[in-house]
Amino acid sequence: LEPCRALAALGVEAVSPEVREKAALVPAFDDSKTRLITSLIKRDVHLSPAVNSDTVGILHRDGSVLTKLTKDDLRDEQGLYKQLGCMTAVGMPIRDVATSDSIVLDALPTESKLRRVVKRLASAGLGVVVPAS
Repeated sequence: LEPCRALAALGVEAVSPEVREKAALVPAFDDSKTRLITSLIKRDVHLSPAVNSDTVGILHRDGSVLTKLTKDDLRDEQGLYKQLGCMTAVGMPIRDVATSDSIVLDALPTESKLRRVVKRLASAGLGVVVPAS
């Protein structure tokens, strides 16, 4: 089967000598002195209201799902809503438990149709993250 061949090829590539040489150059990371990885105690984190409030839900207190989007992703409006986990009613997105918390864009789109999609997602409660510049 083709998917199996593709997966096998990825595995072979991942263990190639070239990849192993590159991996050896990555410095080791050890946070065992600063964090107990065997402890499953919930850490107390206080987020700024600028990123976590009832009106702006960019981050979620229990962990966040941010989805990077391109302009091409915004062109298929209904498909995008489905990929983000939104329910829809009369074509409008509705946030659900399984919906991404925020979308990440390189820049706000200039096309009015794409701006409308972003506005609808924001109105549904998804955070919109774009660079300040």
